Amino acid sequence: MDDMKDTVQESQPEPQVNTSTLGDQVRQLQTELAQVRRENDLIVQMAQRGVVDIEAAALLISRKHAGEGGDDNIDALIEQLRQDRPWLFGRNDQTAPAMNQPTAAVRSERNTDRIEMDKAARQARQSGQRRDLIAYLRLRRLKRGR
Repeated sequence: MDDMKDTVQESQPEPQVNTSTLGDQVRQLQTELAQVRRENDLIVQMAQRGVVDIEAAALLISRKHAGEGGDDNIDALIEQLRQDRPWLFGRNDQTAPAMNQPTAAVRSERNTDRIEMDKAARQARQSGQRRDLIAYLRLRRLKRGR
């Protein structure tokens, strides 16, 4: 049995390691790692600066970064993006659109609902009657369901 193992081991060639290809692979992996770290730092910086659409901003910065030959100053790139495309940043800029704000009609309807509920609550409190309390509670349930 041991003879068979020795024969099989002898018949298998020794693995040859090409150090030049390993060195190339290590350099390539180090380059990729450095690129991923730069991208991660860029995303963190953009999030801290209040960028609303991080993917679009990262794409724009990476295109500009590649076109300029690789300026590693992330702060300068983000500041340039803020000047060129201010709508990509948060609400602290007045140029950002108010997409999630209710319209005037919705705001007035909410105010009307609140006034109506306040009136029904006041009536229930002052009269102390059960039908007024039930009317107020029904109104409150209906208005909260909207």
